[in-house]
Amino acid sequence: MKTKHIYSLLLVVLLAALITCEKADSDKDWGNSLIYLPQAALLDGGNTIHYPVPFDKNAALQNYIIDSTGTNTIKVIMGVYRSGLEELQGYSVSVLPNPAVLQQKLAEIEDSFELPADLYSFPATVDVPDGKRGADFYVTIDRKRLLEEYGHLRNKSMIIALSIDKPTRYTLNDKLSTVVVVINMSEFVPEPVLPNILAGGEFNPGDEAYWTVVKQDPMTHDTDISFAGGKLRFSTSPGSLQTNYAVYQAVEVVQGKKYQLRGDIETENVTNGWFEFFLHPNEPEYGGDYSFGRFLEFTSWTEGCLGTISGNIQDLYCGGSAAPGAIFTSNFSGTVFFVMKAGVWDGSIGKIEVDNLKILELED
Repeated sequence: MKTKHIYSLLLVVLLAALITCEKADSDKDWGNSLIYLPQAALLDGGNTIHYPVPFDKNAALQNYIIDSTGTNTIKVIMGVYRSGLEELQGYSVSVLPNPAVLQQKLAEIEDSFELPADLYSFPATVDVPDGKRGADFYVTIDRKRLLEEYGHLRNKSMIIALSIDKPTRYTLNDKLSTVVVVINMSEFVPEPVLPNILAGGEFNPGDEAYWTVVKQDPMTHDTDISFAGGKLRFSTSPGSLQTNYAVYQAVEVVQGKKYQLRGDIETENVTNGWFEFFLHPNEPEYGGDYSFGRFLEFTSWTEGCLGTISGNIQDLYCGGSAAPGAIFTSNFSGTVFFVMKAGVWDGSIGKIEVDNLKILELED
């Protein structure tokens, strides 16, 4: 019953779009009994014939069903429909793959891959009884194999091209007799659990034991550094100050392996300041100015980069050698020091707060 309700909602959306957006065509064709795949028109009236799965974030328009307990399948909701005002007589159509359209769409759709034929099934024929305009059917995907064999394509799309043919009654709408099912893999493949080489990045009570704090220039002012409320916090008194502190810990890395820095950052009123991240075998020392292996930085001299910001470190940083997303490659193997350095020169730090800090070891 739930499936029928969802499918009916999808058809309502489709028919509203066809009637309001294509008035000339509907006036011409409404009296004709044409069989078509509604899914081919749901996204954009049939311009691309793409049918995204999931179709929409709205749960009422969810176009698939997951059976995780029995068959462990994903059932994509499909259907055939007949337009026209004449008497509703039963009909059947064949359903078959369309390899030519599939190859065309693989070239058009970025980061797309063919869903192997042995991973899914669909009925060879769909029968619509007397008194009905259409009937639904499913493309059934082997969820277990999809996750096990193609989980590495999590950020890609997998596509299927299907057509209807050989109607036993009426005529096909040639423009909407083929549909391309575009499966967003990230909706079905869990995000992989990646090793985190950093300890104490949640900054919970006791996590300060993982970190060492060292003042850099002994002639500069003090910075208030606290591990409280689940955050690492830097702040100074107001005014025109000079301060420079490093907070660090030892981590184990592998040369040539890629890592990603992730975390949350929130700052307020940082003037003439910097917040930098380093990875290097040299340990910070009291009285120095650490500058080895800088891979990521925030600076108030770049507008919108440090002064007052809030969000993810990997999205907001504005300098350093790291690739987009704060991804970097280690130049060393063994024990190195992960260093955060915060300071100002003739400025002040209202606050710099860091939380949920991780260095994730990425898959090869």
